[in-house]
Amino acid sequence: MKVTPLGISSGRPTLTRGLSSVAVQLDGPLVLLDCGEGTQWQLARASMRPTSKLEAVFITHLHGDHLTGLPGLLGTMTLEGRSAPLFIAGPLGLREYLEQMRKLALVRPHFELRIHEVEKPGLVYEGDGFRVLADELTHRVRTFGYRLEEHDRPGRFDAARADALGVKGPLRMKLIHGESVKTAEGREVTPAEVVGPARPGLKLAYCTDCVPCDGAVRLATGADLLVHEATYLVGHVDEAKERGHSTAAQAAEIAKRAGAKRLLLTHFSPRYETLEAHLEEARAVFTQSEVAVELQALELVPPG
Repeated sequence: MKVTPLGISSGRPTLTRGLSSVAVQLDGPLVLLDCGEGTQWQLARASMRPTSKLEAVFITHLHGDHLTGLPGLLGTMTLEGRSAPLFIAGPLGLREYLEQMRKLALVRPHFELRIHEVEKPGLVYEGDGFRVLADELTHRVRTFGYRLEEHDRPGRFDAARADALGVKGPLRMKLIHGESVKTAEGREVTPAEVVGPARPGLKLAYCTDCVPCDGAVRLATGADLLVHEATYLVGHVDEAKERGHSTAAQAAEIAKRAGAKRLLLTHFSPRYETLEAHLEEARAVFTQSEVAVELQALELVPPG
């Protein structure tokens, strides 16, 4: 799984930071988490191909800095001849927003938009080899965070043991996929004889915009990576609460409470020209904290 921050600014872009979006490249599919203004430009800079690869977009809430990149992205994919359906999820109001764009002739895709309005926590999307769940976050408007979970991977294949049992060629792949086989000598071999226990898939949580809340902890529980907003530093904690945001230290507390393995901070107020203080503040609470850098991908490796 490759996680690429495309925009890390909150509210408005700056000369060096774009608006909220994260691209997640799986084994084949590409998924977007939020789609702020300029997302399609950042995808191009990252050499990603949304027209052919993008499978789904998950919008946290209907504030413009998380949403307004959709019309341009849909328009470009239309011009480039996309034909495959696109799944788009977000809070109630997303369908009306896209319909108004269509009525105003701002968005007229030639491909199907499969719009899903999230109304409660639970399963949102089931893809090939992964699923996406939502949970409610606490912000000034209805907001959902997302948890992307890969399906469990097959266990390690013991090639030496398979050789000893006379298992060759295509029979090996059947065993990896859980089927018993019969060798050329007539011996029946079960998967348990040559395949180890299933390996858990990777888990990614995405929480922005929000104050610290139980929904964020649930989404991040045991996650290999938590991407969490850190709009403010602790010196602006009262303003963070008033505006429905978190500090870097609060994001780190969520990661710690949830038992996440790594934390990636994002969604920084434009008032901060540098981000060293965010990193220092977070690492004082949760050592495995990092600051998102636009177009700098993090590669997550499955356990084992």
